[in-house]
Order: sequence, then structure tokens, then C-alpha cells
Amino acid sequence: MYSLSLEKALWLWERGSHRSPVERSILLLRAACPNVDEEALLSLPLGVRDQLFIRLYQTSFGTRVDAVETCSSCGEKVDVEVPLDSLGAQMSKPVFEPSLESLKVDCFTLRYRLPATRDMLQLIRRDHASDPSRSLLLGCVSEAKKAEHTVDVSELPEATLEALESAMREADPMAEISFELRCPDCGHQWTTVFDILSFFWIRLEAFAKRGMREVATLAQRFGWNEAEILSMSATRRQAYLQLATT
Repeated sequence: MYSLSLEKALWLWERGSHRSPVERSILLLRAACPNVDEEALLSLPLGVRDQLFIRLYQTSFGTRVDAVETCSSCGEKVDVEVPLDSLGAQMSKPVFEPSLESLKVDCFTLRYRLPATRDMLQLIRRDHASDPSRSLLLGCVSEAKKAEHTVDVSELPEATLEALESAMREADPMAEISFELRCPDCGHQWTTVFDILSFFWIRLEAFAKRGMREVATLAQRFGWNEAEILSMSATRRQAYLQLATT
């Protein structure tokens, strides 16, 4: 797994700053696996994709994510620390070949694939759906049969779709990581979803902007251009920053 250099971080931030989260995820996928075909990357199940983001975060920024949640009961800010190493037991080696799963529910037999970045991209490019979750589920079903007869996926009953959603969660558990939190002030408890993409982008943006300030300082002090400064190792750049500020 690669580690993001300052030059790469600036490139990602510049191109993703005005993009949607899904489009940002594609940029990060390319950075995490530059030697993998983009079609294969877009077909990765969301949980496998997020594993790649977690690994890239670890190699680039460290093994811990710090966040702040707001208690919905008393409004108090609650500090949250997520040790990414604790997720290691759930992580597996990415498989870049999509596969179809099979599910039997009552009289229905479904052939489906797990939701991937490609599905999320198609979802945001369509007109606003009244039920995006349902649209995502139906879009992942390649075949639906009742007894031996093919049926339209839009005709599947809610109970069947709920069973499908449950099967998807079981097959791709890293697609939604959640934590139980408790407010230290009022004792209120709630569940929060850990979105590695959001935290990754916040950290990436901070890293890029700090790097821009470093480049500006060195350019002003020594007259170097951006390309010359970014070509330096992080260790050498920091050494010159110490000289520039003393």
C-alpha cells in the first residue's frame, strides 16, 4: 500500500475539492491502487473499497482517527477516538474480480452483486430517486425469479428486499462500520456510523493546506519554486523549514 506524498495530496485535494463524495472516492481509489484497472476498482464492494481507504489512511496519516460527536440529548461535545488497528480483524485481502451471489427468500430466487462505487456513481447521476436505498438495492439485482419465472425487480415485495439488504450486510460487513457511544455528561447512548471517506478527506485537506503554507514559507525564504520544494523528501523539507523560521 502506498503512502501519500505531499505532492500527491495536493493533487488529490485540488481535483476533489469541488467534487461529490462519490467522485472523491474514485480519486482516492486510484491513489490507493494505481496499478489496478479502474473498472475493477469501481466494481469493488463498498466495504472492500473502504478497507483500502483505511489502509491508505494508516500508511499516510497514522493508525488513529479523532472525531467529535454531539450528544443529541444534552448538546455536549463528545470526543471519539477510533483506533484503526482495531478494525484489522475484520479486514481481508481485496479481490478485484466481481462475483454474483445467490439468495432464496420464500418463493423468490435472486442473483445479485454487492453494492460498489459504480452503483453510487450511477445513483447520483440519475434524477433524484424517491427512495435511493431501494434504487441501490434493485440496481444490484441481475436476476429475480418467482418459482421458475423471471419477474421484474420492481415487483419484489418489501420483505424480500429486507432479506436482500441483510444478506448484503452479512457478506460485506465493512460497508457500514458503527460504534456505540455514551455521553459522559448525561449518560445518553447512541450509535454512530464511521465514514472513513469523510474523515480521510478532512485529514487530506488539512495536510494539503499545511503543505501549501510550508511551500510558501520555503519559496519566500529561499526562492525555490513549488516543484523543487515538493521534490524534496519530507525530512529534508522539515529541516529547511526549521532553518527558515529560526
